[in-house]
Amino acid sequence: MCFFFDKLGLFIQEVAISDTEVVENSEIRGTEKARKPSVADEFFGVYCLISRSPRLCYKNRCYIGYTVDPNRRLRQHNAGRQYGGAWKTDSRGPWDMVCIIYGFPNSVSALRFEWAWQHPEKSRRLQVIKFRKSPQETPFSFRLRIACHMLNVEPWRRLALTFRWLRPVMLLFPSSIVVL
Repeated sequence: MCFFFDKLGLFIQEVAISDTEVVENSEIRGTEKARKPSVADEFFGVYCLISRSPRLCYKNRCYIGYTVDPNRRLRQHNAGRQYGGAWKTDSRGPWDMVCIIYGFPNSVSALRFEWAWQHPEKSRRLQVIKFRKSPQETPFSFRLRIACHMLNVEPWRRLALTFRWLRPVMLLFPSSIVVL
């Protein structure tokens, strides 16, 4: 299946194709052909990692990131910086990918969501909401509260985003978070 979106990121159509099927591209000259994008080419996700480090200074720390391949990205974070992991996760793991938000129409919108989730106090979209972590709130529940608010404000509210739990242990929704 292949999904097509317009310039605003709104869904246009869904087309069934195979990986070997090609389509004539009007922008390419001559007899060159371009491959239609597959579903794997169209995955853009923003995820949250939690550290399982035995060291108390790193235990339960959160990291927010962007990926097109969640399994590969988690392996990179756990392998270390020399294998493509982020410097913020280097030697602070092992890490568990707890949740992922996907369904973004392109990488730019996913990267903007990632940045806003990492920096809610600097984001124009979230300036009406004052985010402050309470002392009894865990780093993960704070990040989850931010994500819930983000999914209910423009421009992300109009996108068909999916929030997926990846760790069964974290399935219980914290009672401190108000779902809008």
